[in-house]
Amino acid sequence: MNSCDPRTLRARCGAHRHRTPRRALAWLAACAIALLATATGAVAAPIAVGNGDFSSAANAGSVGGGVLGGSGTDVPIGAGPWTGTYAGAIGLLAPPTLSISATTQKASISGLLGISALVLVNNGGYLGQTLTTNVQSNTRYVLSADVDAGRVLQLGLLNNTHTGVAIAAGGAVLASSDTQPAGAVTLQLLQGTTYRLTMTYVSPTSIAASPIEVRLFAQPRGLLTVDLLPTITFDNVALDAVALGVPAAVGNIAGDGQSATVNTLFPVPLGLRVLDGVGNGVAGTQVTFTAPAAGASATFNAGGNSGSVLAVLTDANGDASVATTANTVAGAYTISVQVAGLADPQIFHLTNTAGAPAVVSIPNDGSGGGTQSTTVDTPFPQPLVVGVSDSFGNAVAATSVSFAVAPAANGAGATLSSPQATTGADGRATITARANLLAGQYAVNASVAGVPQAAAFSLTNTAGTQATIAASGGGTQSTAVTTPFAQPLQVTVNDAFGNPVSGVAVAFSAATSGGASAVLSAASATTGADGTASVGATANAQAGSYVVSASVSGVGTAAAFQLTNTAGAPTAIVATGGGTQSAPVENPFPQPLAVQARDAFGNPVPNVSVSFVATPAANGASATLSASVAMTGADGIANVGATANSIAGAYTVGASAGGATAAVFGLTNTAGPPSAIVIGASGSGTQSTTVNTPFPTPLVVRINDSHGNPVPNVAVAFTPPASGASAALSATGATTGANGEAQVQATANTVAGHYLVSATVAGVPGAFDFDLTNTAGTPHDVVPIGGDGSVGGGTQQSTPIDTAFPLPLKVRVRDEFQNPVAGVVAQYVAPASGASAMLSAGPQNGATLNVATNAAGEAVVQATANSTVGSYTVTAQVAGVSTPVTYHLSNTPGNSSTPIGGGTQAAVVDQPFACALIVRLADPQGQPRAGISVDFTAPASGASASLSANGGAGGPTATAVTDLDGVAYVEATANAIPGKYQVSAQEAGVPTAQVTHFALENLDPADPIFRNGFDLDCGGSP
Repeated sequence: MNSCDPRTLRARCGAHRHRTPRRALAWLAACAIALLATATGAVAAPIAVGNGDFSSAANAGSVGGGVLGGSGTDVPIGAGPWTGTYAGAIGLLAPPTLSISATTQKASISGLLGISALVLVNNGGYLGQTLTTNVQSNTRYVLSADVDAGRVLQLGLLNNTHTGVAIAAGGAVLASSDTQPAGAVTLQLLQGTTYRLTMTYVSPTSIAASPIEVRLFAQPRGLLTVDLLPTITFDNVALDAVALGVPAAVGNIAGDGQSATVNTLFPVPLGLRVLDGVGNGVAGTQVTFTAPAAGASATFNAGGNSGSVLAVLTDANGDASVATTANTVAGAYTISVQVAGLADPQIFHLTNTAGAPAVVSIPNDGSGGGTQSTTVDTPFPQPLVVGVSDSFGNAVAATSVSFAVAPAANGAGATLSSPQATTGADGRATITARANLLAGQYAVNASVAGVPQAAAFSLTNTAGTQATIAASGGGTQSTAVTTPFAQPLQVTVNDAFGNPVSGVAVAFSAATSGGASAVLSAASATTGADGTASVGATANAQAGSYVVSASVSGVGTAAAFQLTNTAGAPTAIVATGGGTQSAPVENPFPQPLAVQARDAFGNPVPNVSVSFVATPAANGASATLSASVAMTGADGIANVGATANSIAGAYTVGASAGGATAAVFGLTNTAGPPSAIVIGASGSGTQSTTVNTPFPTPLVVRINDSHGNPVPNVAVAFTPPASGASAALSATGATTGANGEAQVQATANTVAGHYLVSATVAGVPGAFDFDLTNTAGTPHDVVPIGGDGSVGGGTQQSTPIDTAFPLPLKVRVRDEFQNPVAGVVAQYVAPASGASAMLSAGPQNGATLNVATNAAGEAVVQATANSTVGSYTVTAQVAGVSTPVTYHLSNTPGNSSTPIGGGTQAAVVDQPFACALIVRLADPQGQPRAGISVDFTAPASGASASLSANGGAGGPTATAVTDLDGVAYVEATANAIPGKYQVSAQEAGVPTAQVTHFALENLDPADPIFRNGFDLDCGGSP
């Protein structure tokens, strides 16, 4: 064979790929020349990659520059140049360095960093060499290279940097192989990782002729990839090419029609040979094995790859085979094997058989009878069915299953048609079962040898129809009336074999005659699983014994419960004798005090200790009892005797027992003969009322016996005065009542005054006197009272001005019977202006006064004439009286005080006023009053003046004496405070004397003084 024959060269080139770099290069170059010389049409040959070990120092250098999609400087090395190409956007960081080193004889890609998803930086790249050979159809290409991934640390989010080799043609990648598949977040230390990458590409039977390009790449991928100080180095790059024949048929079929246990390897690999048209094996042909995607199927394994769909290449003989492993599903199926270039697939027939029994179970489709019931001594409606399966759930046939009954504690069980059964093709085994005579739940277990867990059927034998009923709880019991019985009334219903029967309606019936009975919680109840049914019972309010029956349909004899209602605790002690009676003091009562103890429903309660206690009346009336405690007999009755003490009156004796309502006896001790007359409890010995009206309280007396007890039915005589203040009585006599009291109503006559009304009783010495007073009625009129006390005096008076009138203004207020009325307000009103008078009464002063009448019905005020001469009236008015009293008064002239100089003037502050302040005093006839002291008074604060008389020291007050002309004056000097004010002048020592006023003003120095064009006239000046 020619030494450069494709097959020879392929073997030899492959054998020398791992020689030293320089020797490998020489051999590859020789092979390439030979192959290129002999290649024709579809015949391919090994191809040498120029400078595959990068050993030519003369052509070594760096590849740099370039942008997205661009190429760097071509560096021709050996037979072919390598071109550096950047991938992605340069972005924020510098592009990677693509270099070829003569020193290390290697190609490198350094400085990779990528954040591809954010398109900030994606600066991977690759070194590529375009060969002079075109890509051939139906040809297998094998590209390999040594890779050294040197980095400190790699961080990847969803992916990492991919390092690998690729074959391209026409600018498009045909196939590639890299070191890092897509995955989750990774963080890995990869410093110094060295490996050899190999990839295989089989071209289709038809492909466009384009030069082959070999690429060495390192490309960041994923959301975030960070490599610290990376350098990806490539060396010893080699490319093999093998021309493939054209498949025409298949032969040497192996492994068809076999079986294997699930999850195990088939004994014979599935294989075939691909033949060309003359029967030669076609090497390098892709053969794809495909198993069913679901159900019974298999997985394939070849060359380290596996899957339910697997593509392999035929070897040098055209053979392709895969190891085949059954999946976990039992069953027959086919494998489709497709040979590239052939239209029809080859079909293999395989069967997965079930494994060893692993699970025994009851079918869950309802057909297995897993949980069922039947009446005792009858067959179960469904057969007992189990399925046997392997560990993967596949049915296992021809397996012996053992069935065994696990009876209930009471012996309930079943008879089986067979203790064993064998599974059929569906993996199922079946028997039948018949219930025995005992009701209950139990299990039937189905087991298989070697299987640890048996299948368990839950069977229940139900009882037959009811045959008997009997009381099984609460048959004889008692309870207090209206309380629940301690035990429910329970019956048990059994069938003919003594099995309790469930679901049976039981009717319960209590006595309804109106006597002792019970109230049931329900009229019927249904038996439960244990055959029992029960109802609660509560005693009614009647004490006594009775029967409650329970019956079921079809059973002739009913169950009977013997119940007794006992009387409850005593809730009431009821008086049955001597309840209301009387006896004279210190005598026994005619009837004993008898009571009966009863519960809340009136049932008599025996053996109850009853306490008898007398509760004395407020006056001490009571009784002595023959015993303080008595015990009730069978009829619930107890009694004691009672004797009245010496005090008359009504009182009670109580009979009690614990918390029961007590009985109360109303007893009365009656009084002896009359002995004394006293004021009645509801009467009043002293009282008053308005004339001609009833007294508010009747005149009441009480007649007592010798023990002080009130005596009823005694005649009492009442006697008022015959004349003067007195009263009219409703009766002259009255009879005492049960309380020993007698009374009459008294009405005052029309005369006001104090008097006595006497009460007497025949045979009783002495009398009782009522002290009564008739008071005056409401005001009817008001009259003036003169100085001598006569009615009508003092209404005409006069007095000089500023002096008191000689007689007080006195009025008397009278009722309609002319009785004086005290405490009534009389309102005196004098004129508010002009001639008038100042009225006074006690601390009151003014033109209008309100004065209350005294005990004599009189109101008094003093009147003083004011300074104005004239006549006027003063009225005295009483509310409710239409006509007032009118006083006609006159103020006659009196002494006068007249300003005759300095009346109105102004001065600058701290300066004297121009005119003296001058007054003249005269008597009523106008004659001057000499030698009279006059007080001048200025304000004590604020704007004011300093006053001085007869050259004396100045101050806010000064006193001057009138001369023979009746004139007195003072000098005035303004103080330092601007403003207006008044200075008064009044006769000294006479508070009622006329007051004269001077209007002055202190001016600011800046204020002009206007005199209206006239000189200031000071009037009569000294």
